[in-house]
Amino acid sequence: MTWLTAGRLVVSLPAAEIANISVPGSVMRIDQVLGLPISHALACALFLIEYHCGGRGIETVYLARPEIFAHGTAAAWLAGRLGPVSEHLCVTDGSAVKLVSGCRTHMFAYRLTDADGYAAFARLCRRAPDLMAQVATQVNTRLSWRAAGQLVRPRSLYLHAPEPPPPPSAAAYPFQFKPYLVEETARRVAGAAPVELDALPRAAQTIYVPLTETGLANKAFARAIARLVRAAFAQPHALVLLRLPAERAGESLAGRIGRTLIALAASGVVLPRNAPSNIYFLSADLSPETAPPNLFITVHEDFDFWRHPKRFYEQAMAVTVAASQALRAHPEFLPLDVTPIYGARATRLWLPPFGLGGGATAAGDAP
Repeated sequence: MTWLTAGRLVVSLPAAEIANISVPGSVMRIDQVLGLPISHALACALFLIEYHCGGRGIETVYLARPEIFAHGTAAAWLAGRLGPVSEHLCVTDGSAVKLVSGCRTHMFAYRLTDADGYAAFARLCRRAPDLMAQVATQVNTRLSWRAAGQLVRPRSLYLHAPEPPPPPSAAAYPFQFKPYLVEETARRVAGAAPVELDALPRAAQTIYVPLTETGLANKAFARAIARLVRAAFAQPHALVLLRLPAERAGESLAGRIGRTLIALAASGVVLPRNAPSNIYFLSADLSPETAPPNLFITVHEDFDFWRHPKRFYEQAMAVTVAASQALRAHPEFLPLDVTPIYGARATRLWLPPFGLGGGATAAGDAP
């Protein structure tokens, strides 16, 4: 039995997302949760859960701070509020996996594209192996860890939401690169007048690269993207769109651009200093409605694919999923066959095993 076959499901929310906001109660309905100022990534995760539960007639109830209901009177009160429920889906940013008394625990790690979340999950696996051994299934990841000397890899469920909430409006900013003036260059790019997506130059092919923190921390992937950018300088028929990594709390657009430029500079690939007319930073995701024709998508294997409907990938000419050769026997996020997730036009690109940079650790190797 999985949480997709239960009649009722309790979903616990990540503490970091609700720590500084006022919630209507410890136990909430989905409409109450979506009314809170949560991140777009969490909203996408909840839309996915609701879609798959709704289609199966599963009733959901949402729980804030389950750790305060672990014992005694508090646990009894929660059991009365939740009613007959045996399955618990923990939505986590990677820093903690919570339990609910009387329920099996499943895990949806929705922010492993953040380097801090990925590293936090590695620490969690290392420091709390007994807790992690209780995870029955995982959603949209293929992570593994060790507990009591045994390799633990909960069953993976790969799920899409057909129509998640629309992303924030995206704007394009012309690419510039000066490796010794990163902060100044980032401020200059961010301060320029943005270009609307429908005003971008038409191109024979558009290469879309949604960047993530963990992807940029992978030196092999950063080098592959830097080479792609360098090639575009000599190929004006190709339009390259680099979607910036997700915003950190309180971070400016210049900060996101700066982090991307630092990763490209650290790749060792020499890029021209002139400003090309066919390479842009994007402030937010493309969507099926805003994607240009002749779209080619390149993603790192950690990309949170589930934030887009399948039709977004199916309308692309090709989808390339870059992964480290070092993880070929035990891929961290996705199965070897990527076509069930990205469609028939998807292929893997195995990168040389340069490993992760920037302090991130492969979660499967953490213990």
